[in-house]
Amino acid sequence: MKLFQNLFKAKWKNNDPEIRKKALVELDPETNEDIFLEVVNNDSIPDIRLLAVKRINNLAQLHHIATENSDTKVREHAHKILCQAYADEADSKLELSDIMGKLEQLEDQQILEYVAQHGTRAEIRRIGIENISRDALLGNLASSESDPALRLLAAEKIQQKSTLERLHKTVKTKDKAISNYVKNKLAEMARAEQEPRQRLEQQKQICLQLENLGKKGLWERDKLQFDSIIAQWNKIEGLNQDLIKRFEQAKSNFEKSYQAYLQRHEERLRQEDALIPIKKQKQALISQLHQLSEKLSILQEHESAHELEKEQVAISTSWNDIKKLPDEIEEEFQAQYQDLNLAIKNHLKQHIQNNELIKTFERTLHDLDNIISQPRRLSNSSLSAIEKRFKHSSSLATSESANKLKSKINSQIQKANKKLESKQSKIDNQLEQLKTQLSLMDRKLNEGALKESIAARKNANQLIEDLEKLGHRNLNDFKHQLSNISNRINELSNWRSWANTPRKEALCKQIEA
Repeated sequence: MKLFQNLFKAKWKNNDPEIRKKALVELDPETNEDIFLEVVNNDSIPDIRLLAVKRINNLAQLHHIATENSDTKVREHAHKILCQAYADEADSKLELSDIMGKLEQLEDQQILEYVAQHGTRAEIRRIGIENISRDALLGNLASSESDPALRLLAAEKIQQKSTLERLHKTVKTKDKAISNYVKNKLAEMARAEQEPRQRLEQQKQICLQLENLGKKGLWERDKLQFDSIIAQWNKIEGLNQDLIKRFEQAKSNFEKSYQAYLQRHEERLRQEDALIPIKKQKQALISQLHQLSEKLSILQEHESAHELEKEQVAISTSWNDIKKLPDEIEEEFQAQYQDLNLAIKNHLKQHIQNNELIKTFERTLHDLDNIISQPRRLSNSSLSAIEKRFKHSSSLATSESANKLKSKINSQIQKANKKLESKQSKIDNQLEQLKTQLSLMDRKLNEGALKESIAARKNANQLIEDLEKLGHRNLNDFKHQLSNISNRINELSNWRSWANTPRKEALCKQIEA
């Protein structure tokens, strides 16, 4: 009966699974899509359902199977085929433009991640990288992707700090472009993390400054600070709501207190017209201090500040001679006077210190030039003394001139060290020559070669003279040795002269006969 039924059935419906498999393989995918879908959804054999999935080329149908089919293995297999199709790995009839167009509309992260890793063409992998969001995978691609542009694209999409730090360690010495990009992005993240805290801290600090205004009764100075604080506050973005309330409260408190001060001040001025001349005198001296400060600001290095010091002393003397005002008014003038006076003193002190430092550097440079030009004076001790003195003062250099001199001194120290090395090398060489000549003198003298011994003595004398010019000490042993050998040379020379005398007398007698 079953055989009779199979005679009238399509082969893909045959009861025999092997016949159904063979029939599915022989069917044309382009014209038999419905049959494959029927098999996928209804065939009882898992392997045949999987085989039918492989024969489907329609991406839309594969997407439907991958999401809606009741069989987990079928769904997974359809998803795998989709991954390979979009990655252009499968034997797909889709053109590259079709694949790219469909990829750009795709939202399936698993497929996009597969394409980003396994796409056979850079254009396809680019779309995958552009549309994935998993930082761990982006980090791997940024270090392993073969295309430099795609590595950078992957790095640009990373959002997590930990992934960026891991990537930086991986590519630090391998990929300079990625390393620099990640380093800059980490720095931006650090700044972005710090910015809210800094902004909040700035707001707290402003509120605290505002709350402290008026506590010392220096209302005119505090009013200037108040205006500056308000302007600073208005420039801050992203204000904290609690701190806004605190700021507004402190602002209101100061404005009320300042208005009360103005009323008291006006009343007091009406009562104290006699104080106006004293106030004018004090204001005039404060103006002089302002002018003195401006003179100091344009004072050139090497210029003497003596006259400006005298001017400051004269202003201080005049200030002390002026009658004092009532306490509240006097405090305001004193505050302005002391602030200016202290600033001028510090400026003068810095100027004098810079000039003294420049003189010290110039002396150091002069000393270096001297020992460099006079080899006899150049030694480890003389150079070390200069370096020690320079090291003590070099950290104080703040002005441009001082820093230029500092640079010249460092250069001359290097030059002196090189000359010292050359000098020491020359001394060592000449000492070896001296030892050689002394040994030669002794040997030639023992051999009776008086002429060669005298020549060696001349060379030894010249070497000692050269070593003394180079400033080398500890030559006494060599001089003593040379003196002893010289005495022996002189003795031998005298003996030879005496031994020839009788023979010469005999010859003279023969001539006379």
